[in-house]
Amino acid sequence: MPLTVAELARLVAPARTNLLLGAGASIPSGGLSGIQLADYLSTELSGAATNTGKLDEISSILCMKYGRAAVLAKIRQRLRALEPTGGLLALPNFPWVNVYTTNYDQLMEVAYRRQNKQLTTIRSNYDWSSVELAQGTVLFKLHGCLTQDEVDGHRAKMILTEDDYAEASKYREALFKRLSLDLTTRDVVIIGHSLADPDLKELMTQALRLQRDAGGTGRLFALVYNADPDRAQLLENRGFRIAFGGIDEFVHALASVAPAPAEQFSLDLPVRLPSTLLASSISVSHALMLEENATKLYNGSPAQYADIRKGLTFERSQETIVETSFAVDGKFICVIIGAAGVGKTTLARRLVWRFAEEGGEAWEHNSDFAFSASAWTRIEAGLAAEGKTGWLLIDNSVDFQRQTDILVDALAKKERPALRLIFTAPRAQWGLRTKSSNIFARGFVVELSQLDLNELNGLLFLLDTNQQISALVDRKFSQLGRHERLDHLKRRCSADMFVCLKNIFAFERLDTIILREYADLSEAQQDVLRHVAALEAAGAKVHRQLIIRLLGITPTYIQALLTELDGILDEYEISARDGIYGWNTRHLVIAGIIAEFKFSQQSEIIDLYHRVVNNLNPSIHTELRAMREICHAEFGIDRISDWRERVSLYREIIAVAPGERVPYHRLVSTYLRNDLVEEADMTIRDAELAVGIDSPISRYKVRSAILRSENTPGIRPEDRIAMLHQAENIALAGIRRFPADKYAYIAYCQVGSKLLAATGDNALLATAIAKTRAATEHILDPDMERMVSQFEDELRHSSRRRS
Repeated sequence: MPLTVAELARLVAPARTNLLLGAGASIPSGGLSGIQLADYLSTELSGAATNTGKLDEISSILCMKYGRAAVLAKIRQRLRALEPTGGLLALPNFPWVNVYTTNYDQLMEVAYRRQNKQLTTIRSNYDWSSVELAQGTVLFKLHGCLTQDEVDGHRAKMILTEDDYAEASKYREALFKRLSLDLTTRDVVIIGHSLADPDLKELMTQALRLQRDAGGTGRLFALVYNADPDRAQLLENRGFRIAFGGIDEFVHALASVAPAPAEQFSLDLPVRLPSTLLASSISVSHALMLEENATKLYNGSPAQYADIRKGLTFERSQETIVETSFAVDGKFICVIIGAAGVGKTTLARRLVWRFAEEGGEAWEHNSDFAFSASAWTRIEAGLAAEGKTGWLLIDNSVDFQRQTDILVDALAKKERPALRLIFTAPRAQWGLRTKSSNIFARGFVVELSQLDLNELNGLLFLLDTNQQISALVDRKFSQLGRHERLDHLKRRCSADMFVCLKNIFAFERLDTIILREYADLSEAQQDVLRHVAALEAAGAKVHRQLIIRLLGITPTYIQALLTELDGILDEYEISARDGIYGWNTRHLVIAGIIAEFKFSQQSEIIDLYHRVVNNLNPSIHTELRAMREICHAEFGIDRISDWRERVSLYREIIAVAPGERVPYHRLVSTYLRNDLVEEADMTIRDAELAVGIDSPISRYKVRSAILRSENTPGIRPEDRIAMLHQAENIALAGIRRFPADKYAYIAYCQVGSKLLAATGDNALLATAIAKTRAATEHILDPDMERMVSQFEDELRHSSRRRS
């Protein structure tokens, strides 16, 4: 039996419900159903209504006869002026999980704006990056938006014709995968006009399939304007609950049983974080109150704040250096760099803890979420107004380099910012990134490597004095004398912190410990662990649903699997609201060992990344980041030796997420490393159209011009020199456009070096070096000094030869 609208309202909890809006949701505000829009277009352009009512078919015919621009003009003429009214205008007052719509109009955008509610709109696969910093509700437009189409020069277009549907298949597939994830724990309410509408029927059939595949608890509801009991019974037999009524009636009933809540703020902090930061930030004062876990800590996990409070860590020599450096006027940034396993995160948390103990507000950014510079700029202003000091730790800050640069530049405008920053970063990635000069002007860098003698003694003292830790020490190690233990750690472990810990508690080679532990698992457990490790080693944030998709695991087996892998594989909450739960190994070093040994063959690595790329969904922010990370991480796609396979993977990623820059960068770089200039140039043109020019693309244009001068067959020497001068002009244009990019200046020096080799004339190299040397005064990156000094050596050698 169909539900009444009041019964539907009582069953629906907006905070755990997704809306899927068909044309019926827009009709009360003046919108058209799919059949009505097809008739309108046919009548307006050909003078006669259609007989089929199929919008995609009629649009294809009309575009063929009258041109796409004419069809789009009529759609915009009819839909652009629509204003939301009644229930549609009130929808933003409820905390829907996500909203999906097949409509081209902007009624939802206008409604959210009128209600002063935040809305992030995804109109095409070029908009995926907006998911990361989404605030408030996300609106996914399955068929595009009337504001964007190729007839206006946009990269994206409305999904209108049959060809459009075929071209946008990956975009729609990603959105339905996202809806499938939502259905694991969330309900869906589809709002439509008539069960006889073929478009609405298709949506409902798709939703039923997604619910079956998801295997979760999500329920399917439909609110349909035209009563049709017979068709409703068919759908109810398959799992839908149907109610007949309009959107105005539904929202009125919903308001009576589920009034929209006011925005919630944290009440346990002296300085309140807005709701946009609550989920993406760790309150240090709260984290200190949690339970410590010595076993997890000394099996490789970074220290948590509760571990530090309970005395389960030892002091690092750099702590005093950092405290002294922060005391210098104007310094508000500390960057801790080093390889994996040296203790960067633990040191950073010890520092934040110490400052918090002195009375400051302290937070850590949750790295599972995108970082918002603007939100923290407002927090700093609030702290300053109250005369307080705050501390913010951003672990692995290179993942958020652009936003951290924006924050640093904003705070650097103040003589003494109220928010102090602590960053950690892998040494290799830190050196490669272009960074704000204010990081060096107003901050300092601390590099961690091996444990020094004082730190080793502090570690051994901790083992002797803390009962929780001493109970975990390997019997063989505990039987050694004090000097023997110290010598063992220095000699066998090279004073590497992570390896020291593993030897203390297992007394064997690190890879032996990890591989023996792996061998004790069942085959199914091994398969899960090696895939999680491989993705984690490649820099990806792994979550439960991704592994389910990748390995075809039955969702009902998940809890048992996690119980079996307790202590080896951890699950943690990323976003309960979105049903996303992260999985990781105990440490990146462990993940790297498993990835190296368990995906050792090239064929295995190739197969892994093709499966991963085909299963990643860019509508989920953690998976969008994974797409970027696997493009350049040490254990990512670059592990594949065959450049053709790498090209294939980069192209697959671009097809799914054409608005992402990193895959274009890696694809162009691969072509250039293999002297494929024509392919590189075509990809550069594609990248400029898709994402615009940026500093890496600008530098690749310089490299391409240099290679063209060296490798073009059948031309005279003066032609090659002319091509180098073209490269010179491109390099200068790059410097003008990206004056803070250290690599833009290095590219200019490389042109000078090539011209010196080709002609013996060092004038351009001298000019490039002088310009680069001058730039070091405002870029301030110490790595730039090393790079320019190599060209200075070359210039000196050339001058000696000439004299």
